[in-house]
Amino acid sequence: MAEPRWNKKAMTPRGKVEDNGLNVGERHMEIHYTEHALLRMSKRSIEPEWVEWVIQNPALRLDDDNDPELEHCLAKVPELANRVLQAPRDATFGI
Repeated sequence: MAEPRWNKKAMTPRGKVEDNGLNVGERHMEIHYTEHALLRMSKRSIEPEWVEWVIQNPALRLDDDNDPELEHCLAKVPELANRVLQAPRDATFGI
């Protein structure tokens, strides 16, 4: 698995006017955080860069049980003592 390439990006929750994209290789990806996700990240001290890295470099991808357009990305995060972080993303990413 590739090592994390952390970079600071300004993130905005879904529904806000400003959306910031990330270039992933030759692909373009926008990450939108819900208010629920931002609250959970804050409570758990999860950095946006960790979420970005997991979405870009999942060790495992699982289909969502309820939404066919959603998948869950999982990967170990060194800064979390190699605990596994799960992050949902659009299942059409990279297609």
